[in-house]
Amino acid sequence: MRRNPERLAWLVLLVSSSLCVVLAIGGPLGVRAAVRAATTQQDVTLEVQRGTLRVRLEGLGEWIAVDQAREGILDRTVVGTGEGQGRLVVRAPGESGAVVAWIQLYEATEVVLARARSPIFEISDLPHRVVLEVSTGRVLVSVAGENGRASEAEVHTPHGAATMGEGSYEIVVDEVDTKMTVRRGWAEVSDRLVAEGQRVVIDDQMIAEVLPAVENLMVNGDFSQGLEGWTTFTDREDPQQPLPEIAIESVEGLQAVSFRRTGMNAAEAGITQVVDEYVGGEQFLELRVNLMIESHSLPVCGSVGSECPVMVRIEYIDGQGGQRQWLQGFYSLANPPGMENPMVCTTCSEPFRHIHIPTATWHSFLSGNLILLLGQDGQPPITIREITIYASGHEFDALVTGVELLPGD
Repeated sequence: MRRNPERLAWLVLLVSSSLCVVLAIGGPLGVRAAVRAATTQQDVTLEVQRGTLRVRLEGLGEWIAVDQAREGILDRTVVGTGEGQGRLVVRAPGESGAVVAWIQLYEATEVVLARARSPIFEISDLPHRVVLEVSTGRVLVSVAGENGRASEAEVHTPHGAATMGEGSYEIVVDEVDTKMTVRRGWAEVSDRLVAEGQRVVIDDQMIAEVLPAVENLMVNGDFSQGLEGWTTFTDREDPQQPLPEIAIESVEGLQAVSFRRTGMNAAEAGITQVVDEYVGGEQFLELRVNLMIESHSLPVCGSVGSECPVMVRIEYIDGQGGQRQWLQGFYSLANPPGMENPMVCTTCSEPFRHIHIPTATWHSFLSGNLILLLGQDGQPPITIREITIYASGHEFDALVTGVELLPGD
């Protein structure tokens, strides 16, 4: 067989040159793509707010009972709340540990933390990303940016999926459909944009018309505008003792109002908003409040149950024109063993039970239907006059945000 060394030499030269060009260009591009796409596990904590939660770690093995905070939650972990309530807190890996998202889990809810990942390298432009699967129940997803890097959440339900940017979103899933409300931010659902103040219903992958969200009757309930729309008050029993302090603080990506006081004898600090909203034609009305109690000195709520570190008061007018009020208190410090817990407010017009919540953990309170709750004696509310949130006691340190008064179902 006749050989042509010159042709072979040219062939080798061309192939070598081509490989050199490919490696010179493709090598750095490949490394850049690998660096950009490299991710690491985020730091996820499961907080128990009430009761006992069921957890299947990484989706494997048997269910275990969890009644206190658990760190190091990994991808594919399944959480069921049953009659309890909890929260998944997702933090960026590394020294900052900033909260990039949190997921409030209400009663009768089951979710899978499918994926919680962040870029390894600072030069990556990818966002922090959290993927959640909600099979049933109600969740509130809050997404926040961290150090200039965007955050993004993706929620899958039996009826469809949604991608959400920074903001706050409520998702309710049952056997029939998925309802999603954008409280703040934006969401993309099956190529449709759902803006702030809108809601959407997903039914077997079909999206109903995008509708306005149920209007919050409270103004500036997230305190994003400081204390606009609210009036403040402070008081103390002993004028020689310090007054409480009220301030707006940023906590875990949320704006919250804080009530703090160090001293002796009784004192109060609170905020009030005039609502003056007619609700006589409503079948459903619910109050929602997010709160955290860092500390307080009086066990439970004082000797007569009237000095809670967080108390909520609704003043309303009933069908007979009578002016009435409804109170609900929250505490974290219980009485020492062997002492009776004065959990009933003996100074209120209608005794009620205070709610015990864990210390230094956000608690999401839902009142249930106030039309039925306040109308148990046959006199439901006709007009909501005002809502007051306050702290009472000797020493207290508490935070409140996310105040919503929502009509409709």
